[in-house]
Amino acid sequence: MLFVAVSVTSIALYMVNRTTVNDTQFTLKELLKRRVAIIKTIYNQTHNKDSVIHFFYKWNENIEGVNQSKEFVVTEEHNDSIFFLIDQRDFDYVDTHPLYAKSAFASPSKKALSGLSGFTKGPDYRGVEVYAAYTYIPELKWGAVSKIDVSEVRKPIFYTFSVILILAIIIALIGALLYYFINKTIHKSLKESEEQYRSLFDNMIDGFAYCKMIYKDDYPEDFIYIKVNDVFEALTGLRNVEGKRATEVIPGIRVSDNALFELYSEVALTGVHKKTEIYVSALDEWFSLSVYSPKKEYFVAVFEVITEKKKEIML
Repeated sequence: MLFVAVSVTSIALYMVNRTTVNDTQFTLKELLKRRVAIIKTIYNQTHNKDSVIHFFYKWNENIEGVNQSKEFVVTEEHNDSIFFLIDQRDFDYVDTHPLYAKSAFASPSKKALSGLSGFTKGPDYRGVEVYAAYTYIPELKWGAVSKIDVSEVRKPIFYTFSVILILAIIIALIGALLYYFINKTIHKSLKESEEQYRSLFDNMIDGFAYCKMIYKDDYPEDFIYIKVNDVFEALTGLRNVEGKRATEVIPGIRVSDNALFELYSEVALTGVHKKTEIYVSALDEWFSLSVYSPKKEYFVAVFEVITEKKKEIML
């Protein structure tokens, strides 16, 4: 009976460990995606790397984490050395010194700086084994990594395994509680990261719209609002636009503002960032507009209303 209990426990723990790694991978990739989106948004608005670094430095003063070792780092390579530009972490500060690019440390950062994206397990800049999601940011030639110590992910599993060996009779209950505890911790961490990102998103000073172009026979017929922030609604006066077509929200805009559609379509197809000032007849407003594409047929528009400035110039 003990052999059966131990066997069942081992199988259960193997499955829990695999699920935990998968959930950790999802959490780290989501964290990485959100942080990189913030970096690109700030850089596309300022075209200044120092502004991006300063923003994360100020954010880092108020961040409160759940995990002891979860960390987001951004690196840059110069003269065979890896420099740490941004370092957000949930644990006590540890100084990050430049590393020799050919050292055995910082494996995820090296992969990111080589232009790759993915998920891996390997030594970080401390030489500690970590699970890490990594990607390359070509606009800035930076490598971005979100990571957590393997030991932190595995610690509750190993601890509970010893308890289960002693309490073999209640192995099923212990396994269920373990699975629940691990998933609850991971989801709590992800939820807090999402809340921080949402707060940052909602408090941008510019309007923000993430949209998908709709084509008919290669003609940019319309676009759909996928995500907008509160400032978008305040600046445009448009409400509840998410999930709706532009022609539904603003009747007649396809005819009156063809140049706007052509601009969005060009960026969505080529991926080339555009910044311009444009008059939108359907809204009777001038906008300073910055547009970039996160992937083909999608675009992000960051804007401010400059109608009053234009009027002053005309006077």
